[in-house]
Amino acid sequence: PRDWSSDVCSSDLFSQPFNAPPEVQATFKGGATIAVPQIGTITTSGFQLTLINPATQSSVAGNASWAAEGY
Repeated sequence: PRDWSSDVCSSDLFSQPFNAPPEVQATFKGGATIAVPQIGTITTSGFQLTLINPATQSSVAGNASWAAEGY
């Protein structure tokens, strides 16, 4: 897993591209409010990750860890 931190939304790039878009999992690690990781577009070279406050449905700053599995 890799750590991630952002103010709102971020695109993370994989260290090496995959042959097909991989399966990506993210876990909320902390921030000023509770948040749920929302994974957006996944490509062979990266993906978008946003932390969403479930009470307000708005994006928030925070930390998450993520892992990608594929070929």
